[in-house]
Amino acid sequence: MKGSLQTVIGLIQQTNQYLNASEFWTAKNKQEQHTIIATASEALRVISVLLYPVVPSYSELLLKYFRVQEKDRVLDKCRIEAGRSVEIRYDWSVRDKLFMRKLRCGDN
Repeated sequence: MKGSLQTVIGLIQQTNQYLNASEFWTAKNKQEQHTIIATASEALRVISVLLYPVVPSYSELLLKYFRVQEKDRVLDKCRIEAGRSVEIRYDWSVRDKLFMRKLRCGDN
């Protein structure tokens, strides 16, 4: 399990490096920006499926956010394919739970 977790963490780091190196916020056109965001979103989808056994509640939130259907939350669907067209669909009702958690002093 430790090796598998390290592999997933490596994928997370590579996705982060990809986003930083691509500087999508400076993209010259919408298509380039969309491609970068779609690629990172696809990586996050795969990461969420792979991490489900370790952190099910957070993985579930991410999968809901990306509107991944139950049938697509399996290892067989965990491939990131070059050139694959990815439709980005977000469930904004889940956003606050994912990204806008309020931290208070003394919370554990």
